[in-house]
Amino acid sequence: IEYSYPLLNEPIDEYWSNIGILALPDGVHQRQHDLIYFHLPSIHHQDHNKKKTLFGIASYRQIDANTVTKKEANIHEIQFKKPAYGNVSEELKLLTEKYFEEKNFNERKMFEEFFDKLNKNSPKFDLKYYSAHDLVYRYRRKTLILFKLILLQKK
Repeated sequence: IEYSYPLLNEPIDEYWSNIGILALPDGVHQRQHDLIYFHLPSIHHQDHNKKKTLFGIASYRQIDANTVTKKEANIHEIQFKKPAYGNVSEELKLLTEKYFEEKNFNERKMFEEFFDKLNKNSPKFDLKYYSAHDLVYRYRRKTLILFKLILLQKK
């Protein structure tokens, strides 16, 4: 992992080390930009209540590597691809456009502000943030009741 905000306070296991591969899938060179939705398996802890599943959206865009103002060691191709992470697709798409317009990939303050803003106004309960395993594990027998309530809600 090239950059994390807030800093990760636990070692990255073998499953989470694949974030870069998942964020830039096969065929990435065929598109100028796209969003990729993914999740990584839970990190297993001694305490089962502390399982964490990472849900992510990677937004990438291709630009001419010669236009980058502060080049990192890995920028050497004619077309440079770089993932940016978040969990709200439309805002992330706009943020990624701004990030690439600046052409300075060391400047990540806007992502930190985006993260802080998301955490100030945390989303209401939404099933799309749970994997099926985590949902059943957390709510056990109540999962069926929750499912029935969802089906019965007004449209």
